[in-house]
Amino acid sequence: MELVAQKLRDTRSNIHERKVQFLDQHGFSALYRKGEWFYQRFHSHAELVEICSRHGWQIEEHLNDHAWGVRARKREQVLTREGYEEAIRYEFSLPVNAAGRTLDVLEVMLEAAAQVW
Repeated sequence: MELVAQKLRDTRSNIHERKVQFLDQHGFSALYRKGEWFYQRFHSHAELVEICSRHGWQIEEHLNDHAWGVRARKREQVLTREGYEEAIRYEFSLPVNAAGRTLDVLEVMLEAAAQVW
């Protein structure tokens, strides 16, 4: 987001590329194209670090000093039996349509998983 803010302050450019037209207080920009709005969210460096950490990614390198240009790797996650069961219960209880219907396979999936635990 810091780089975007700097580009918005620039008054001259010799490059023919689209720059962000505006950035609201939440880091969003919008472009109107083909009759529809296209929204883009720019993250600050601190936000990117927090997002990666929350989702189990370890940032190894920042590329070109851009907050969104990083090289990262997924941290190894070791789940307990209870953790695996919780994940299976969550995944196979999700609704598959607007009416709230599920696949109705939760018990079968728990039994199958129990054979490999």
